[in-house]
Amino acid sequence: MKKRGKARLADVGRTFTVPARPAYRYGLHDIIGNSWEWVADWHSDYAACGAKCAGVDPKGPCDGADHCPGHKERVLRGGSWYWEAALATGTYRRPYVPENKPTSHFGFRCAASVGQASKLRTTAVAR
Repeated sequence: MKKRGKARLADVGRTFTVPARPAYRYGLHDIIGNSWEWVADWHSDYAACGAKCAGVDPKGPCDGADHCPGHKERVLRGGSWYWEAALATGTYRRPYVPENKPTSHFGFRCAASVGQASKLRTTAVAR
């Protein structure tokens, strides 16, 4: 078991084969933990952001626009193999300046709406 700071970290420093663990909510496998995921949100303190940062799927200040005056950092979510498990959640938000060079534990996730996913699944089965 490794130590980083005060934390004891059993799984830090290694990735997992997908799907190495049981499916979680909605039948999804390994959605968090292998790679920090870039999201469209600009980082802001929730209290300062107000209604734009509340509710389901908030876009944050400037609604995720390409430029947001007064904000330099975007949001990363999901944790990575490099950091402790406590950060591998869908709710933890890590600020990061997009112009910085990403590292080996940053990534992105291809996503689809439920309707798009159904069409993809139907097309894949038909092949």
